[in-house]
Amino acid sequence: MKQERIYWLCQAAGWSLYTLATISLSAAFGFYSWKNFASQALGCSIGLILTHLFRIYVKRHGWLRLSLPSLAPRIIAASVFGAIVWMMLMLPLLIFVFGAFTFSQTEPAIVFVQVFNWSATLFIWSLIYFGFHFVENYKKNEVEKWKLEAAVKEAELRALKSQMNPHFIFNCLNNLRGLIIEDPERAQTVVTQLASILRYSLQAGDTETVTLEEELQTVSDYLALEAV
Repeated sequence: MKQERIYWLCQAAGWSLYTLATISLSAAFGFYSWKNFASQALGCSIGLILTHLFRIYVKRHGWLRLSLPSLAPRIIAASVFGAIVWMMLMLPLLIFVFGAFTFSQTEPAIVFVQVFNWSATLFIWSLIYFGFHFVENYKKNEVEKWKLEAAVKEAELRALKSQMNPHFIFNCLNNLRGLIIEDPERAQTVVTQLASILRYSLQAGDTETVTLEEELQTVSDYLALEAV
C-alpha cells in the first residue's frame, strides 16, 4: 500500500513537471494560444495513462524479475511502441479537436521527431521505474542476506552452547582448582582433556564427518573428566 502511494505521488509530480516543461518550452517559441497549452496538457495526460498501463503489463508479465540483458531490449521496444500509440492518439485530437493542422499539412519528419521525443520520454520513465525497483530489490536482498547470516551465527552459538554443558565445565574447573594443589600432574591431564573436548566442540560445526578415532578419544576424555 505504501509503495502504491509513492508510485502515484511520483506519477503525479513527474508528469506535472513534464507538462509545465512542455508548456514553458512552447511559450518560449512563441506559441501562446490556449489550444496549444491544452494540447500539451492532454498529451502529458495520455503519457501518464500509457505509463500506468505499461506498469500493469510489466508487473503481470514479471519483467521486474528479468536480468538487465533480457530487460534492456524489451524496454526499448516498449518505449518505441508506446510513442507510436501516443502519436496515434494525439494526431486525431490535434487535427479535429484543436485544429493545429490538417492531414495534408502533416509532415512525416515532424511525426518522426515527435515519436522519437516521446520514445525518449518513455525510455527515461522506464529507467527511473526499473532503477527504483532494482535499488529496492538490492536493499531487500542485502537485508535478507544479513538476516540469514545472523540466523546462521545464532544457530551455531546455540549448537555450541548445547554441546558444552555449563554444569560440566563448572564442575571441571572446580575440580581442577583442587587438583592444582593436591595432584598437579593430574591437573595438567585434566586441562589437556578439557581443552581437547572444547576444541572438538568448536570444530564440530565446521566438519560434516569425523573419524571414529577422534570420536572415541573425545568420549574417553569426557568419561575421564566425569570420573574426576
